[in-house]
Amino acid sequence: MNLKQKSRVYLLVRWRCTRKPVLTASLILVIPAAIVVVGSILWMLMLMDCAMQEPSQGNTKIVWVLIIIFTTWVGALAYLLFRRPERQRELGR
Repeated sequence: MNLKQKSRVYLLVRWRCTRKPVLTASLILVIPAAIVVVGSILWMLMLMDCAMQEPSQGNTKIVWVLIIIFTTWVGALAYLLFRRPERQRELGR
């Protein structure tokens, strides 16, 4: 290998080595940001669904709205998985 070929190899290796930490740092920032955005959208949609679609009889509506507000995306996920299918089965909406 002559000097020119060695310098090309060195630059290629150096470029690859310096690129990986940038990619890792980007993923460290992008993945949590995506989780926050998706969780926030889920929270807003389930809060609106609960406030508009739940029947006003009894306390279930206010209880679920409070659960969704105070437990954020965990409450929204619980509403989506447990209460919403039950409401749709009972009321058809």
